[in-house]
Amino acid sequence: MSEEQLPSITELLQDELLDLYSAEIQLLETLSELSKATRCHRLNAIWDTELQETEIRKNRLEQIGQLLLCDMKGRLCLPMKQRLEEANEVIKGSLQAQETAFTAILQEIAHYTIAGYCTAYHFAEILGYPEVSQLLSETIQEVLQIDASGQDINKGNIRSEMLYV
Repeated sequence: MSEEQLPSITELLQDELLDLYSAEIQLLETLSELSKATRCHRLNAIWDTELQETEIRKNRLEQIGQLLLCDMKGRLCLPMKQRLEEANEVIKGSLQAQETAFTAILQEIAHYTIAGYCTAYHFAEILGYPEVSQLLSETIQEVLQIDASGQDINKGNIRSEMLYV
């Protein structure tokens, strides 16, 4: 492979940001649908919180796009699409199964986005974009908190499910 075929770090950053933006847009659309479809009050509270936080992340990515003069639209993040399709299938299960499965899917989404945001953060650091790095750092901290919350919820769900086995 010649050097001409290798993407630049700037292109890698833009690709990562486009994927993340697509992921957040898809998440916003699906969370809204899931919130209407689920019968579990605790899950509705989780969805509502996640909807608000996802909107903040989407807005930050738009701000980053403006800073980098990068159009954030035009990409479909396939890994996110697959996770969200799984979430739509879970709605058909029991309330206990729904809550456990949904929080597991949210954790998978959090892990995926943590990796993406960390990668973008490092590219921004290398390229010397302090404002972009700061915005990405804020998002990383928030997504890490979401992941920790999902772990706590799932531990409780798994313990209560084991009581009924």
